[in-house]
Amino acid sequence: MHRTLPLVVLGLLVVLAWPAAQAQNDPGGAPPPAGPGHDPARRDGVSGSKLRPTLGIRIDLNKLFAPTRTEPTHEPGQLLVLWPDETEARAGLAWLAQNEQLVAAEQHGLPALGGVLALFVLADDTQARLLRERIRAAQPQWVVDLNARATPQQHDSAGAAAPKPATAPRLYAHAMLGLTPAVPRPPALRVGVIDTELDPGWLQPSAARLWNGSTVQLRSLLAADDTAAPPAHGQQVAMLLAGAALANGFAGAAPAVELRWAAVMRRTGASIHTDSLRLARSLDWLVGQQVQLVNLSAGGAGDDILRTVVGQVLARGVALLAAAGNQPTEDAVYPAAYAGVWAVTAVDAQAQAYAQASRARHVAFAAPGVDVWVPDAVGVPGATASSNDSTMASPAGRYVSGTSFATALASGALARLPASFWQLAPMERKARLCEAARPGAPPQAVLGCGLLRFDAIARNQESRP
Repeated sequence: MHRTLPLVVLGLLVVLAWPAAQAQNDPGGAPPPAGPGHDPARRDGVSGSKLRPTLGIRIDLNKLFAPTRTEPTHEPGQLLVLWPDETEARAGLAWLAQNEQLVAAEQHGLPALGGVLALFVLADDTQARLLRERIRAAQPQWVVDLNARATPQQHDSAGAAAPKPATAPRLYAHAMLGLTPAVPRPPALRVGVIDTELDPGWLQPSAARLWNGSTVQLRSLLAADDTAAPPAHGQQVAMLLAGAALANGFAGAAPAVELRWAAVMRRTGASIHTDSLRLARSLDWLVGQQVQLVNLSAGGAGDDILRTVVGQVLARGVALLAAAGNQPTEDAVYPAAYAGVWAVTAVDAQAQAYAQASRARHVAFAAPGVDVWVPDAVGVPGATASSNDSTMASPAGRYVSGTSFATALASGALARLPASFWQLAPMERKARLCEAARPGAPPQAVLGCGLLRFDAIARNQESRP
């Protein structure tokens, strides 16, 4: 059926195009003159002669028969199994070896969350799906699923946007979020970030001024044979979240925080992505680091492994902010769509919903994320101190868009809230954020509770226990 359909379409187009071809091949049918006074009923200068109706259609056979290529939503042929503890894992691995002749390609303990995660590599997706169904039928208490991919939720690929002059960038995000320098800074919060690697130079003592007083501890969760993704996306997230103040007025949204950075993004061909195996391990590490807030500017198809691990993280009181997604549909994007996750969408400088952002109901809040200016990754490390000791000179930069960047700004703003806010139950935290948010107009229902406003949240928190 799939092979026959293009031929049927081609035949129909040929029939429709035949009159045009005949008119063009008619020896007496010279093309009529074009121009303002042209009469379509004229032929060879004789008024009133009728031309046969024609329909000009150009058929690009290469496009017609070109195969449709889509990025895979899961790692090809990979299956994950999660057990609650080492005892269950040993028994499960033995059962799989005896009944399915399977040996795990990777096996990882999750010490902070509890449990053991194993990866199995099959010949192809069909074999992986068949095995998943057999295991689910025989061992319904296990958590088993395909290994889903997740990608950074930015509209432009890293480096696609041309650098913009840093002379007078438009900086609107802080004003929209209600962030002012006069707001007192609370004690440092410990914030987790899951993203790309950072340039090694950004982690040196000499680069401390990049971070506005924040400290950074990075751990890579990539395998030895992985090719690390370019650091641009992570470094843009880092600057928006916790970058130092620049002479042109730019600054990260957060106060001085303790950053725990999990590097999980890898490159496969032209694709930049991570997967549930690496996300689960990074979340476990961040919980072990006792973070109170996690920024995850990535999303994908999701699976039962990621859903279970995210649920365990949330059960420990950790707030998880995730990019709502850059597909303007109602399709769910995970982990943002999991219950309890704060899914962040993007708005522009007029508080209008980002045209490319998700329209799904899982959106919780909105933050600026359309044409937000960020210093260039290559420019910031070489910046020199300005005459003002509290700022650095302005490097070149660029405007970026996507729910990735809205999530970073939202995380930075929420990191300013006092310890009393983070001691609340998770549902109470969200309720207070919704009370203070600026709701969108009825067509803006895609903004969830609305635009986050730190100043209103802070006032509400001060007036309530």
